Amino acid sequence: MIINKLQITIIILSSIMISGCATNEKFVKIKANTINVKVADTIPVQTRGLGGINFLADGQGMLFVFPDYKTRSFWMKDMLISIDIIWINRERIVGIEKNAPVAENKDLINYYSPLPVNLVLEVPAGYCDRKKINIGDKIEYHL
Repeated sequence: MIINKLQITIIILSSIMISGCATNEKFVKIKANTINVKVADTIPVQTRGLGGINFLADGQGMLFVFPDYKTRSFWMKDMLISIDIIWINRERIVGIEKNAPVAENKDLINYYSPLPVNLVLEVPAGYCDRKKINIGDKIEYHL
């Protein structure tokens, strides 16, 4: 088998792209579950959150990162899908709001963390039950 210059170039570029993607991955691990996350660490991104998103696959989520520990309040403004909200203090889950529904008739329910938190993870509705994620579970995050 003869490999020409174009094939070598494609192989090299593919390797660079794959290795570049691996180093840019952001994820959270809970037990044996890896969740690829979009990080919300600025006010505009946190305000928009997952609003307008019409699908979130298992293994995907949004991690809200805050510089301090406070009781947090989240709502379902502009949400098109139901989600589980996971409240995290340092590296421990301190609360879970399961199956937070899409707001109907502009009635926005506020969901509050049970304790001060610095991280909040949103995942597809039912994810915590499917993966047996519970309060007290430890998380790792790689941002």
